[in-house]
Amino acid sequence: TMGANLLVRLLRGAAAIGGDQRAILAATGIDETALRNPLARLSSHLAMRFLSTLEQQFRDPSILLRVGEKASMQNFSDLGYATRLEANLAAVIQGNIAIQGLRQNMFRTELDLVAKPPCLVWHCHPDYVDTYAPFIELSVATYARLSRQILDERALLRVVEFRHRPRFTIEKYEAAFGCPVRFSMPQTRAEIAARQLFRPSPHADQTLLEAASARYQRAAEWMAEGKVHMVN
Repeated sequence: TMGANLLVRLLRGAAAIGGDQRAILAATGIDETALRNPLARLSSHLAMRFLSTLEQQFRDPSILLRVGEKASMQNFSDLGYATRLEANLAAVIQGNIAIQGLRQNMFRTELDLVAKPPCLVWHCHPDYVDTYAPFIELSVATYARLSRQILDERALLRVVEFRHRPRFTIEKYEAAFGCPVRFSMPQTRAEIAARQLFRPSPHADQTLLEAASARYQRAAEWMAEGKVHMVN
């Protein structure tokens, strides 16, 4: 499933580049009121239909790479907003990975800081590698976007590799990620420059991070317990 909170972020990102939110929801068959509940979940089938609708509305199969760039955390209504207060980009990424299960459980991401260079790895069940390809591409773009949000600079990616086959021209992928992009590889991964990952973040604030984390704790517990509504 995908969390409604994540879908709202993607919808906001699509609107930022000219998408019609109501038309997208209508074409997907999603009731707008369902998105107002931060604990709501959508089936993987509906989530993939939503992404397909974005590609159709923009008439561009590469649009999800741009949506991933725009789908940033903007305020404290986002469960992951507090992660931007971490000490460096590596900690921000790890914070987002830690709450990934609350956002979606269609695939898993990990940050390997032991590898040289460090890399992000996406794990997906072999049966769904091609089915979830649009979502995984979007996820890679979203994580790459964090460097711009935290450090105000483009992600220093050495290479991006995907398990699935390219869905459009490789030149568009390489223009979006700013590095070589390969397909039909053993795993989906993105190598990131260590000097960018561990540079101190100008947004780091331990006091505010602790306060914000406490604010999210109850909602995170409710979501992990499978509750469908927030309670007092």
